[in-house]
Amino acid sequence: MSVTIKSLLAKRDTEPSGPVRSHQDLQSRHKIARFIAEHYRDFEPLRIHLAGHRYSFHPKNDKQRQMLAFLRDRNLIQQVADQTFEAVDQDARAFFTGRWLEEYAYFAALAAGYDEVETGRMVKWRVGPDEGFNEIDVIARKEDRLLFVSCKAIRSDIRQDKKSRDRLVDFLHEADNIVDHFGGSDDRMALFCTADLYEEYNCDQSRFPPLTGKARILDVEIFSFEDLAWNDIVSRFRRLMA
Repeated sequence: MSVTIKSLLAKRDTEPSGPVRSHQDLQSRHKIARFIAEHYRDFEPLRIHLAGHRYSFHPKNDKQRQMLAFLRDRNLIQQVADQTFEAVDQDARAFFTGRWLEEYAYFAALAAGYDEVETGRMVKWRVGPDEGFNEIDVIARKEDRLLFVSCKAIRSDIRQDKKSRDRLVDFLHEADNIVDHFGGSDDRMALFCTADLYEEYNCDQSRFPPLTGKARILDVEIFSFEDLAWNDIVSRFRRLMA
């Protein structure tokens, strides 16, 4: 019997529930996800606007104007008033507010040589008489080992944002629970967020030691804003299962 994500999850009393996003559908947005990742600083104000947290969006530089044109040309956003834009539908809105990061991680895992990758996987689990459902952002298989990835697109600048820092700790515990519940002893867990966690000008010191220190204790790999470059994230995915 061949090893698959499904067969490995079955050993944990867990089974897939429903379909995952198709590779063909994901492929149609791959270039867009990479474009966002490569220009996240410029995209972030637009993301906040599209999520409904800011009334208007005023492009401040050529890169942001280029981004608006890029997304409008691909029929993902539309202008509804002066300096006001919205996603064309709920699927596009979900993509802009966080799904792009999941899809970016999906393709990075494939590029890193994983044998099987799924994103948007709903799983059904059982513990004794109890059962429930969880959605896992990305699951990647390398031979008979699994990598679980939890993706969180949040504000990049968390220095003065205690709420975001507190949410990151919650995200870390959530990620640890996923691998504890669904993973085996040799499986890995990664938290991929867009927060700027390290001070490049200060020998890459952590801006938030309580988070990065706890992640080392829990053995959860953290990918952050600093890892958004395509070659960097592919290399880190590859090293995780080396």
